[in-house]
Amino acid sequence: MLDENKINELAETQITIDENDILDRIKDRYRWPYEYPYDKHPQPSIECIRADGTTHRNFFCNDGWVDSKQVIDLYQEGYTIILSRIHMLFPDIIPLSLELAKCVGKEINGNAYFSKGLKSVSFAMHNHDYPVFVKNVYGKVKWIVADQEVILQEQDVLFFREHTDHQVVEIIEPRLSLTFNLC
Repeated sequence: MLDENKINELAETQITIDENDILDRIKDRYRWPYEYPYDKHPQPSIECIRADGTTHRNFFCNDGWVDSKQVIDLYQEGYTIILSRIHMLFPDIIPLSLELAKCVGKEINGNAYFSKGLKSVSFAMHNHDYPVFVKNVYGKVKWIVADQEVILQEQDVLFFREHTDHQVVEIIEPRLSLTFNLC
């Protein structure tokens, strides 16, 4: 598992993805089916967080693939977009994903949270039954983790154990954050 030394080592991993990189990948509509069929429980490929903290996927075409323009419009309006299964999406992410997988002994899932924070920020306070490793690629974000305020800026890392309450409460500057579910 991850100890403080390993977390510090992984924090040094530089990821240079920018807004245009993400927007270009969203335009590849055949990368984004309504659900990924890989696991026992199919997982959404892209979701949008509403202002009330719930998610929706009202931007898929009848053929089951994403309407890229609608997703990009939601992002431009200020909604938070979640891209799932991104752990192998960009060359910069792969070494970090593989090292985290080695630490837990199996492939892990990564998600990207992409937002300007004008209309939605994130989910309400919640926790998971697994640890989470967060890499803030760019932007500035305020979290509450276990009743403590944490500000993440470019390339900062946050790690918390399972059953730790957490929430993003403010997006101070447009951000791209990667979360890796260590389960």
